[in-house]
Amino acid sequence: MQEVRCPSCQTLNTEEAKYCMNCGVLLFDAIDEAKPLKDQEKPKSRRRGCVVSFFIAIVLLIAFICIVANLPTQPTQSQPKPFKVTLNTTPIVKSGEIGFHIITNLPDGMMLNVDLFNDNTDYHSQDQVIIKNGATDTTYFSNDNNPLEKGRYDLQVTSPFSIVQNESVQAVIGKHGEYMKGNLIINNSAINFSGLYTVKYDKEFNI
Repeated sequence: MQEVRCPSCQTLNTEEAKYCMNCGVLLFDAIDEAKPLKDQEKPKSRRRGCVVSFFIAIVLLIAFICIVANLPTQPTQSQPKPFKVTLNTTPIVKSGEIGFHIITNLPDGMMLNVDLFNDNTDYHSQDQVIIKNGATDTTYFSNDNNPLEKGRYDLQVTSPFSIVQNESVQAVIGKHGEYMKGNLIINNSAINFSGLYTVKYDKEFNI
């Protein structure tokens, strides 16, 4: 049985007492103050329940983060960036015939047309090459299997319109060649809308 202390004389009284048995003071206020004391364990129980719920929520959150972190991610495609085209040629003379070693930063698989001219003799011959590992070699140009006549020749390296290039090449240079930049790029918008930008390299030399 709970006892109630008198607020006036501090005498302990039974819970049922309305007045202090020592000094006669009304104990209603003391009883009302004392009653919550026997219920003090209930708030503690509620607090313990809240703490447990909090820790369970933390554990579930950590588990969720771990699951999400281990999910397979879809590879992201990088956005193509404009680049300045570089291209250099080195002539290789063999028994009066001539070939060319081409070095470039154009993408692997890209087709290039190689033309050799001599305006004085009306000579014209063409080869088509494909870039591999940043380089390629032309065939050896000759005059019907005979050595080329001595004189001044013009070498031209051009790219077909981007529409005829394969998809991996288009992914680098753009569907219209728009990612290719620099003084080797020409704009064909006046004559063609399927591949606006192409490569054109010119070099004159003597044989």
